[in-house]
Amino acid sequence: MAQKEEAKPSAFTVMLEIYYLHATCIILYILRGYPLPLHSWHPAASCSIRKLCIETIPIYRVPNWMGSLVNLSVLKLAVICVRPEDVEILGEIPSLLFLNLDCVGGTGGRIVFPGNSGFRSLKYFSLRIDKCGTSLEFEAGSMPKLEHVKLEFNAHEMECLNGASSLGMQHLSSLNKAEIEIGSDWYEYDADYNPVEDDDDTARCISRAINAAIETLPNRPTASFVYSYSYCEDFEPVSSLTEQHALMVPSTSQLLQPHTPFFHLATIPTWLFS
Repeated sequence: MAQKEEAKPSAFTVMLEIYYLHATCIILYILRGYPLPLHSWHPAASCSIRKLCIETIPIYRVPNWMGSLVNLSVLKLAVICVRPEDVEILGEIPSLLFLNLDCVGGTGGRIVFPGNSGFRSLKYFSLRIDKCGTSLEFEAGSMPKLEHVKLEFNAHEMECLNGASSLGMQHLSSLNKAEIEIGSDWYEYDADYNPVEDDDDTARCISRAINAAIETLPNRPTASFVYSYSYCEDFEPVSSLTEQHALMVPSTSQLLQPHTPFFHLATIPTWLFS
């Protein structure tokens, strides 16, 4: 009887196994394909990776091993649906200074960053929520050293943020700068605007609530608000990997557009490369 052939590791896994022992920076720029199953890769906690950037393609979930990368300071990821477990794992990365996170939505319609738990070194945080129906909240004591936050989300109606308003911005005690981009139904909101202007549309109401929360912070952070046009499309929780992949498959019209990556390396502060 022929001996059963052992399963071969994927080319992606082999590439990472070769690089992680000595590399300090891994940047994967993948044009098309299924979301990456990063949970199948198990690097040593002592590996030298300082920067991990996965461009243009999402992962199903944040793998457990990521929380043990003791040297990692820069991380750029797209996660289809952010779970509480994903937030916990990312918060465990001890040296993480720069986090750029894209997602479609959050489990149960919520993404919560709990206080006094994780993200003890983080100085820059960027979060983009692609679809409507997910609330975002920073709890008291969360991200105690965060200096710069950039948030992108939709607010066509209050339901787009699941009832959230100030997002708990008043709890980011070390904040110096906030950039907020809000997707709405209005084409004319493509420039900086004054959040205290008297207007009853949902996006401006959310902006005023966030601005009021930011003004309570001790460092008196600078805050900028930008409107951009977006469709109101609710995030539907999925139950299988096939459905998760379907969320990220580009439409025909998107395929005809010039390729735009999820992330731009230019957004990483130069001091992180010193």
